[in-house]
Amino acid sequence: MPWILLVVYIAYGAQVIADLFVGGVMSAFIGALVITPVTILIAQHPRGPSPFVSFLPAFWLLVPGALGLVGVATLLDGDAAGLNTLMTTATTMLAISLGSLTGTALSGGLPGSRLSHL
Repeated sequence: MPWILLVVYIAYGAQVIADLFVGGVMSAFIGALVITPVTILIAQHPRGPSPFVSFLPAFWLLVPGALGLVGVATLLDGDAAGLNTLMTTATTMLAISLGSLTGTALSGGLPGSRLSHL
């Protein structure tokens, strides 16, 4: 559990700090980019969980699920602002996916990385 909490705190911290400099959507990309190599490094520790176990809670922290639900509800009420919210949600989810893929690619150079487990 401590490893998972560490990854979640790192993901949240990276996203909050990145939001100050690059905005909401790119902060999701940065958060995903940062946690991917962190989960791989933790997996190399003898008592560390597999990268998949520590990655998923942080991933769900980054996914703006509630924002998407608000957008759908607003759109169904007939408010055009709901479409804008849904587009922001889709863009943010794409940024998280790209950040995860980029982080995985960059982590391939880590000594002893077990990318097949992520």
